[in-house]
Amino acid sequence: MDDVLKEALRVLKPNGRYVAMQRNIHYEPGKYWDYYDRVLPLSHLSCKEAFEKAGFMVEELIPKFVPFSTSSRLPQWPILVRLYLAFPPIWNLLGGQFVLIARKIAND
Repeated sequence: MDDVLKEALRVLKPNGRYVAMQRNIHYEPGKYWDYYDRVLPLSHLSCKEAFEKAGFMVEELIPKFVPFSTSSRLPQWPILVRLYLAFPPIWNLLGGQFVLIARKIAND
């Protein structure tokens, strides 16, 4: 992860943004490992720390944003997705992935 963040910081223009979304081990520790690509356990807090350590300024961190997985019996109609995104209080009930928005600090 450190190499990815270092390279992103290098190629971003000053004030450029990096948006990351990731399953959050903090809220779904058992389910987190059910996916083959889970190698590094990340929570919203550990990811924030990594971005700051790399030299980014974290502008926004939403610990629970979208459901943990798109695998669901619930319909995923566009209108339902729009309604979900427009109603942040439900994110705390159904969210399992975090969103982090970080900015490359401009050098004066």
